[in-house]
Amino acid sequence: MDRRNFIKKSILKLSTLFTTQIILANDYIPTLNINSGDIFLVRNFGGEDVNTSPGYYNHVAIFGPLNWVIEAQQTPDAIIAVPIWYFLNRYPEILVLRNVNSSIANRTAHVATQFVGRRYAKAMSMRPLFLWKTSDNCVSFIKRIYNQVIGTQPPWIIPDHLLKTTWLKQVALKKDYENYVSPTNHQLGMQKIWLNKPAEEFYY
Repeated sequence: MDRRNFIKKSILKLSTLFTTQIILANDYIPTLNINSGDIFLVRNFGGEDVNTSPGYYNHVAIFGPLNWVIEAQQTPDAIIAVPIWYFLNRYPEILVLRNVNSSIANRTAHVATQFVGRRYAKAMSMRPLFLWKTSDNCVSFIKRIYNQVIGTQPPWIIPDHLLKTTWLKQVALKKDYENYVSPTNHQLGMQKIWLNKPAEEFYY
């Protein structure tokens, strides 16, 4: 197979996969009231041995364009994009926060895509953003997005701190520990490459 045909077939496979992901995601989204730019606060299944982060919620992510959730994950050590239905199935409790300014929310969703592939750093949210420009944890990632969109660095260190933000309102809650079944593979669907942007536009 020559190089041109190989590239064409590869693009077709990615396009088919991506279209299928969008269709399947639509079956899951009605379970929550979700808009582009919404922020997810989540809690793992299990006791404090599993939820080791300070506070009640132990992770934060953002709902990006085209039914993708974008988040910083220790495994696979990067900011990744994952289809919404994989994300929703991963956690028994998800609180949805929404910016009261829909224009800002939409901008944050698109800015988030620029950081896919960036490295993960566990304690980054405890440091000023300008001192650590190459990596993020889940909180500093959201903080960096807002710093770029509104020009101000929110004072968030742990996920629970977002609950105290007056311009983020709670709009939905998924909480079902009784019927929760943990996925056999929590890394399903995780992508280190944003499929809709050329590699040279990524921010590393």
